[in-house]
Amino acid sequence: MALLTTLRLHPWASTWEGQPGASDEDEEDERPYVDPAVEVPPQDWRPLRPPAAGEPPAFMFVDGVRRIDVGVVAQDGDRPAWGLFGSYGAGAVVCRPGRAQVVREHVCRSLVLATAGYAGEVNVPAGSVVLAYRVESVGEDKSQNDVRREVQQRMRMLEAELVASGDAPTQDAVVVVDGPITFLPRDAGRRALVAGLIKTHHRYYLEGTPLAPWMTALAPGERTPIFVVRPKASPDDRFSWYVRLAEPPPFHHSLVGIVRLETWAQVGLERARALADLTAAFLPRFAPPMAWDDRAPNNLYPVAALEQRLRHGLGDYQWVRRSIESFIYRLGGLS
Repeated sequence: MALLTTLRLHPWASTWEGQPGASDEDEEDERPYVDPAVEVPPQDWRPLRPPAAGEPPAFMFVDGVRRIDVGVVAQDGDRPAWGLFGSYGAGAVVCRPGRAQVVREHVCRSLVLATAGYAGEVNVPAGSVVLAYRVESVGEDKSQNDVRREVQQRMRMLEAELVASGDAPTQDAVVVVDGPITFLPRDAGRRALVAGLIKTHHRYYLEGTPLAPWMTALAPGERTPIFVVRPKASPDDRFSWYVRLAEPPPFHHSLVGIVRLETWAQVGLERARALADLTAAFLPRFAPPMAWDDRAPNNLYPVAALEQRLRHGLGDYQWVRRSIESFIYRLGGLS
């Protein structure tokens, strides 16, 4: 592939290379339509505490990580083609009372290029191993931001495959995906109870409305009533609710310890209510103390451990980068 011999390091990529990313970073940009009159009328909103919890069900947590290893530019005819070497992975861990087990994990690598018609695999020697990067052509009209987003989308596709794989240990298991459910197969909610967990508060849903005080009034183990979210970029309505995992420490904002969850509206209100109650009753048990992680308590123990394991699988960033630089140097006949 002659194009590869023109690969050169991106001169302005250092600001976004090597930065790890996770799954909760792709919420919609615009404020969606929200209907709070789903489970209870707005005038009857209050914190809801699930009925007394019995034996917890099995929980399967699904998460992904991605990293831009090296930004590059190729010469495609008379135009520069932006690109990058990226690594990404996804995995699932099943938690039952007394034990947790990683049931799936995948690490993949791609050379993403703003070109058309190129495919294949690039093998980068790295000491005693070879890093195999699949060549992905995403179109000549793509920008640098589009190329970077492609790695996020590839990671989300891996997560979707894990959810669709049927690895949930029982039919009544709860599958918790780190991030929105945007990329998941729509029928996944028919086979298991599936919820997307959004740890951060980048978008407004109830904030700025008369119902917002009920969100921050939640105690650990309580949830808001279910409301409908209709994203502008998606044809599917979603049921959503907030859960408080833990009380915020002194001098922290009242949103600390609160997460938003969502599932498809097509699963029906009763099934969504059962899922909402299970998340409110049991997710606080997975919440770490503030001192444990800089994203605690919202970054749950299983999710944080899975992210750490997957990042280890991506390989040391400096080692991977040096290997790619040496590969480009030799490929371009510069040795």
